[in-house]
This record gives sequence, C-alpha cells and structure tokens, in this order.
Amino acid sequence: DADIQALSLANVGVLHRSSQIGEALSLLDNLSDLYPQNKKAWSLMGYDMAKLGRYNESLEAYEEVLELDPKDAQAWSTKARQLVEMKRYDEAQEAFDKAIELMPGDDLKELEQIVQIWLDKGDALNETGNGDEAGKAFQKALEISDEALLNDSEQTSFILLKGNALFKLGRYDEARKAYDQAIKIASPNSFHVPNAWIGKGKALLALGRNEEALEAFRQALEINPTLVEAWKGKGDSQKALGRARDASLSFHVAEKLG
Repeated sequence: DADIQALSLANVGVLHRSSQIGEALSLLDNLSDLYPQNKKAWSLMGYDMAKLGRYNESLEAYEEVLELDPKDAQAWSTKARQLVEMKRYDEAQEAFDKAIELMPGDDLKELEQIVQIWLDKGDALNETGNGDEAGKAFQKALEISDEALLNDSEQTSFILLKGNALFKLGRYDEARKAYDQAIKIASPNSFHVPNAWIGKGKALLALGRNEEALEAFRQALEINPTLVEAWKGKGDSQKALGRARDASLSFHVAEKLG
C-alpha cells in the first residue's frame, strides 16, 4: 500500500510539472478515496483546487489535512489564505494566529514563513478596515526580519521581506532602499532579483517617481517576461505618466497571463 501511494504521488508530481492540473486532481481524488489517511494527497488536492479558483473545495481538502494533523502549521496558514480569498476575514485571522502559534521558527525557512504570515495577516486586517492592528502585524514582520538580518545581513529573502513590511507600513523610501540592497547582493540568477525590482517599482510609484518606477518594472520583465505583477506595475506607471494607450496594453498582457 505504501508503495502504491508513493507511486501515485510521484505521478502527481509529473502531472504538475507538465501543468496537467485536472489529471493530477483526478489521480488525487482516487488516492484520497482509497487512502483517506494520506495527508499529502489532501494537501496537494487543496493546492490544486485553489489554483483552479475552487476555493470551497480547496478549503474542504485542507480541513481534511487538519483533521488528520491539527498541529500542521503549514495547513493552517494555507487555510487562512484560502479564507482571505473567500473574504472570510475573521476566520482567516483565527487560522493565521493558529499557524503562528504552531510554527516554531527554529530554522530560517520557517522564520521566513512566519514573517510572510504576519504580512498576510496584516493585509487581511486592512481588508476589514482595521488599520491599527494591520500596522502592528506589519511591524511584527519588520522586527522578525531585522532580527534575522542581525545574524546575517546578506540574507536576500529577509531583505525582501523587510522591504515588503516597510512598504506596507507606508515607509516607501526605506522600502526602496531595502529592495536596492536585495538587487545588489542577490546572485544574478536568483528569483529574488525580479521580485526586488517589482518591489522597488511599487515603492517608486508610491513616491511619485513614475519614470524610475517604469524602468524598475521593465528590469523585472527583462529577467522574466511572464511576471503578472510587473506588467501591472508597468501599466500603473504608464498610466501615471499619462500614457493611457501603453498602459492599456500592459494591463491586457497582465490579464492574459492571469
């Protein structure tokens, strides 16, 4: 039985790599029927359902994960994000808090996840008009990032997270400087680089430096022309510069990329 389950999950991985989400879901559905105790199958099913925008079914799958393992912090954080997508913000807050409580943060990867949870929690609080509590969540994300950077000032992931926290706190020029630092120290092929250019573009746009913002988004797209956020930012910059036709084209590309 264990071999069958492992083989099935391996086949799901192959289908994922070839973007055959429907086929993967069909296989996962059969697997979860045959082996309802397989937490990985339910988790992957929840992930795939979310990718297809089927948030109710995704949520049900993560509920199954948590039924099997109520202390799965990753499942709690993913459940919280699904609830945000469904605009069920109060329930999302409870799930975010549970994820933070259960995630020990013993290694840098977990610490990164905790920072991201605080940022997502803040975004959800903003959606309910609770700006003060949102600010506290963003401040917490900033503090954890700064603490991590005290041990190693060149951890690009935490510099990016710090930039994101500063941006959400409205400290746009400080955010821009953080993104510049990430661009400077990250290895050229790192996926962090285009994300840093996007962050820098958003910060420059917020500062009213629209031409520089446009160039930042162009830099991101030069590295990866399929980045939706970069196309949206490019469109926002062009719109701010009064270039409505160019902006319309950029927004159209962003929509097509989805």
